[in-house]
Amino acid sequence: VEETQYVQAGQQLGVADSIDIAEVEAQIPISRFRPLAGLALTGEFSNGFPPDSFSRLAELFDFDVVVKLRTGDLVTEWPGRFARFAETIDPQTRTVGVIAAVDGPFALTIPGQRPPLGKGLFVEVELRAQPAAFGPVVPRSALHEGRLYVVDDENRLRIRKVELGLFQDNIATVREGLTPGERVVVSDLIPAVDGMLLRPQEDLGLQERLAREAAGGNGFR
Repeated sequence: VEETQYVQAGQQLGVADSIDIAEVEAQIPISRFRPLAGLALTGEFSNGFPPDSFSRLAELFDFDVVVKLRTGDLVTEWPGRFARFAETIDPQTRTVGVIAAVDGPFALTIPGQRPPLGKGLFVEVELRAQPAAFGPVVPRSALHEGRLYVVDDENRLRIRKVELGLFQDNIATVREGLTPGERVVVSDLIPAVDGMLLRPQEDLGLQERLAREAAGGNGFR
């Protein structure tokens, strides 16, 4: 800017970005966000969502937020917080926009090692609700139209109808119909006949993966 320069009324002279806060909008499918939001709500809203509570959405939804940047083999993370929802729901993709905010995005920058969370980067947003008890966790692949194949004490197959709870990625929770500690068949049985004698083998690797996912090892991104 130099002396004696002219500018017209309403002309934009420049754009300034604050480095105090960085915001990221993540598009989440409504079907995936609904159960997550139910877990994250800190209050009881059985009679609806009071209009005066919309101004306090950031307080009501108890999300843990992590923003991740992947550059080759390097993964950089910033702790974030839920700021607000986007104004509209995308009717084409049926997604809801969730705005995550990161305070002090330049504060942890290390030249050559840790980049700043600058404008225009493509990042992931991971949302986590607080842990909830939903009963036993089973692989989604073990479900057969709302039924599970269970091995009884005599190593015989029992086909059991169950009531399912939350689904996430490769796991499902069972609300009713399965007792913790019971053995579930996780491989395909052809044919599957109720009462047939089985020779079960324990899949320790699958148990470890299920435990890791149920504990939040794979957050929603």
